[in-house]
Amino acid sequence: MPATKMGRPKKKANRDTRNDLLQAAFKLFSKRGFRQVNLTDIADRAGVSIGLIRHYYGSKEGLIDECTEVVMERLQKIFSHILDGNGPSEGTAFIDHLNQRTIEAFTGNFGLLRYLRQLTIENAAVANEAFKAYFQFVQQELNRLEAAGHLRGDANKVWLTFAIIFVQLGPVFLSEQIEAIIGAPSHNADAARERSNETIRILKYGILAQPNTHPQ
Repeated sequence: MPATKMGRPKKKANRDTRNDLLQAAFKLFSKRGFRQVNLTDIADRAGVSIGLIRHYYGSKEGLIDECTEVVMERLQKIFSHILDGNGPSEGTAFIDHLNQRTIEAFTGNFGLLRYLRQLTIENAAVANEAFKAYFQFVQQELNRLEAAGHLRGDANKVWLTFAIIFVQLGPVFLSEQIEAIIGAPSHNADAARERSNETIRILKYGILAQPNTHPQ
C-alpha cells in the first residue's frame, strides 16, 4: 500500500475547513458570546483539531475578527436591501414597505442579529460601525419621506431614526426576556407577525403627518 501523502489540505479542503470553523464559531459566539467560548468548543463543533484553528486563524481573536467581518458584510447587504431607496415615498405605503422588507430580510437571519448583540455587549467599538451604517440608511429614508411632505414637521429625525432602530432590533436584544413573558421566541412567526402589526400602528400614527381634517 503506498504511503499516505502528508501536508496541507488541498485548496478545496482548505475552503471547506475554514468555512466549517467559521460557521461553528459564528453559531457559538451568537448564542453564548465571545468570552464563554473557547477553542475546544469551536473545534468540537466543527469536528477538527485545535491545531487547525491555529493553522487557519492563528488564535481565537483571529477567528473572531474574520467571523465579525463576514457578519458585518452580510448585515450591510441586509440593511441596504431594506432601505434601497426604490420603495414608495408616500407615508403609509413607505411604512408598509419598510416593515415588509425588514421581515423578509431578517427571516432566517436571526443569528446575525444575535451576533450583533454579542458584539454590542462585548466589543462596542466594532458594533458601532454596523450601527452607524444602519443609522445612515434609516435617516436617508426619513429624508426622502420628509421631502415628499409625509413626515411630521416637528419630528426630530435623529431620535426618530434611533426609535426605528430600537423597534426593529429591540426584540433581538431582549429575546430572552420576551420569551420568558410570552412563552415563545421573539422571532417565532406568530410573534413576529403580531409585533409587526403593532410596529406599523406606532409608526403610521405616531410619526406621520396627519391630513388636516378641519374645514378652512
